[in-house]
Amino acid sequence: MMGREIADALDSMILSASGWRKIFTEDREEESLDPSINEVDGWIAYVAGIAFSRYLKEINAEASPRVLLARDTRPTGGALVSHVTLGLSSQEVEYAYIGIVTLPEVLAYVRASGEYDAFFYVSASHNPVGYNGFKFGLADGGVLGGEASVRVITIFRALLAEEFAYLCPLESTPILADSALKLRASQSYRESLVGSLLNLENNHIDKLRSAIQQAGGFGVVIDFNGSARINSIDQSVLESLGVQVHKMGGQLGQFHHAIVPEGDSLALCQSELERMFQVDPRYQLGIVVDCDGDRGNLVYIDGEGKAQVMDAQTTFSLSVLAMLAYTAMRPSEQEISIVVNDATSLRIEDICDRFGVTCHRSETGEANVLAQATHLRHCHHLVPIAGEGSNGGTIIHPSTVRDPLTTLLALINLLFMEHDGTTLMHYAQKRLGVAPSYWTIADILAHLPAYQTTSVVAPEALVKTTSTPYELKRAYVELLASVWAQWQAEHPRDRLSHYKIFHYEGREDFPVLQAPALGGMRIHLYDVDGELVVAFWLRGSKTEPMLRLMVDTKREPLVENEAKWRKLHRDLIERADAHAQRG
Repeated sequence: MMGREIADALDSMILSASGWRKIFTEDREEESLDPSINEVDGWIAYVAGIAFSRYLKEINAEASPRVLLARDTRPTGGALVSHVTLGLSSQEVEYAYIGIVTLPEVLAYVRASGEYDAFFYVSASHNPVGYNGFKFGLADGGVLGGEASVRVITIFRALLAEEFAYLCPLESTPILADSALKLRASQSYRESLVGSLLNLENNHIDKLRSAIQQAGGFGVVIDFNGSARINSIDQSVLESLGVQVHKMGGQLGQFHHAIVPEGDSLALCQSELERMFQVDPRYQLGIVVDCDGDRGNLVYIDGEGKAQVMDAQTTFSLSVLAMLAYTAMRPSEQEISIVVNDATSLRIEDICDRFGVTCHRSETGEANVLAQATHLRHCHHLVPIAGEGSNGGTIIHPSTVRDPLTTLLALINLLFMEHDGTTLMHYAQKRLGVAPSYWTIADILAHLPAYQTTSVVAPEALVKTTSTPYELKRAYVELLASVWAQWQAEHPRDRLSHYKIFHYEGREDFPVLQAPALGGMRIHLYDVDGELVVAFWLRGSKTEPMLRLMVDTKREPLVENEAKWRKLHRDLIERADAHAQRG
């Protein structure tokens, strides 16, 4: 039986495929900049290193594993790294410490170098600064998901329950980063970006730079907000294309707003972009990134010269449009597909239809999306892009993680690149059924298929629940059947005919609900002509008694229809939760 202090620390942790995390600062404040951790949390990090080491030896007993270790800029990162290394060394696992590096750069280096069996990354991604945590992966450069993730968590819990149930003194010392490794990682990352986004022609970079210059230039405001991306190649890559870069928050570990790049965290970049545009109209785009550099949200200049926040679904739609146009410039005999999560707007299917591309879905979660993409590639599909519209995350092959720099590069290609006598923009305009012309970012947005989609991070998307996901969904399905005739009568303009239900678990979808039903559920409502009226989505949290909902519609009036259907969807969820509780 584990000691009470260790049990309390473990209870406060979130352990999932997307990463392990908790508040590690000694003062236990989620926005704290305190770099110190207490003895118990040092023990947690130490045992995490041991657990991952045991897993590596479990999957290959003959190997002597070599692990690449890195972190983001959170203040507790150094202390956690020093304890993790004690755990790795205790299991005779060799490690190399690269220091503060973005997650996309670490993964690109591990994948390309062939020198490491795995990586261990200390970060809590977009959680508040007082949090920290761990992400693990293997030599393929992907974060562990599915059964592998569950196995490491199982080993970790078992170690704390038995072999390491009580604290012992640990003598940790600061670990120095290897600067030579950082240079090699940067080179691997650059080569990966060039290979995936800057190689339509041998002189792609020169041609793109010339096109940008002929168009009068282009500028980007980057709010690094103290993140690991300050240490990366963002500025040098963009400037090599002739893009002007204006930096904000360029001091490592100095956070001038919340880490999550949403809501109020975009306000500073929004105002700075507008100011820069007034001084120099080349500045058309801004981006705010998170602490480990695998997430970024955009702001842009609209047709009135005002800076606006681009919502996550639209950001992902732009990335898909750009990558499908880019992919079309290089004809392939393979079937082209993309992969999205179950909470992505149907706008993506609409765009894919214009390009003759198939859109596949998986359960929400980066690991699930990547598993589906990998499966399709094994089936000889060409999958240039995958991602999650619900958070704007874009994963451009061969990357195995979201990367805001690839989002920028894809969009710059769309705006300026020409190949074989046509620009990517003109090709995209043709697919969208629009006459070729010069478009700004605002023009592209105005011509995307029009949808109104609930933001899954908005307060109106959250519903507190008390029943299990399976019982709630079963009750929802039963209630939907019972109210269907009423909905048909009360909404004659929608001419409702029938509906379909999809259950997503991992990379698969099922027509019938299956326990424990932890994944997402989509409901598509159709009219008498077989046209989709609206799509509903819901998914319970795996860590809290709540779920998120979404409504997605292209029926005019968009705003009013989204609000109408969201109310009906939410009411049905709340009734289903109450019904499930009554049994």
